[in-house]
Amino acid sequence: MTDSQGLVVALPPAGGGTGMFAPLRKALPDGVTVVVPDLPGRGRRMRQPPGQTVDGLVAELAAELAPRLARQPYVVFAACFGTVIALELVWHIIDRELPRPRALLVSGRHPPQTAPAFEPLAEHSDEEILDRLGQSWPSGSAWHQLPETFRALMVRQVRMDNDLGLGHRHVPRGPLPIPVRAYHGIDDPELTVEDVAGWSAHTAEPSPVRLVPGGHYFFMNHVDELAEGLTAALASPPR
Repeated sequence: MTDSQGLVVALPPAGGGTGMFAPLRKALPDGVTVVVPDLPGRGRRMRQPPGQTVDGLVAELAAELAPRLARQPYVVFAACFGTVIALELVWHIIDRELPRPRALLVSGRHPPQTAPAFEPLAEHSDEEILDRLGQSWPSGSAWHQLPETFRALMVRQVRMDNDLGLGHRHVPRGPLPIPVRAYHGIDDPELTVEDVAGWSAHTAEPSPVRLVPGGHYFFMNHVDELAEGLTAALASPPR
């Protein structure tokens, strides 16, 4: 791989967007591009009406990404809620015989066979959702100094993402024909190493969980090891 040929498709946590991956962009080699597809409530899908499904969204994302995936090696990285979208996206790509990612890297959520059900948020206030987000936000990232309008937008996006999760049921399949590598922030207050270890069941090439500094959103402030893992995956042979 040359530095001008790599692509990272990044799927964010609930409520997140492209800005969360700014540190990752800086840590990757020159020419390796990070693309963050627009989920409902972001970018071109800002005004998308309710009722979207994970399967429908995945089909749209695959069609949008297909021209880029055919031109260069790529990997998929997903955090938290993004892993729900990423796993279905990779299977969709494989089923339609599009170019496969070199690997799927995940963090911040149980694999689907052990993941807790999504909790309806209709009874939760915006303030409660903001408090949950703030508890996971990296220390030193000035969560409470973010503009009120930005945090309000995140709450809206969290609700939309959660609705997607509530309506989705993963259909178990065999292992993916690509590597799946799980990362875990050692200070993550929401998950343990054992919680994420089950991702090894989704690949024929199981590997131990990568322990990295940081918490639930370690990729925002402790990104070096993840960047190294993504770069190594991009350089690996196609499957």
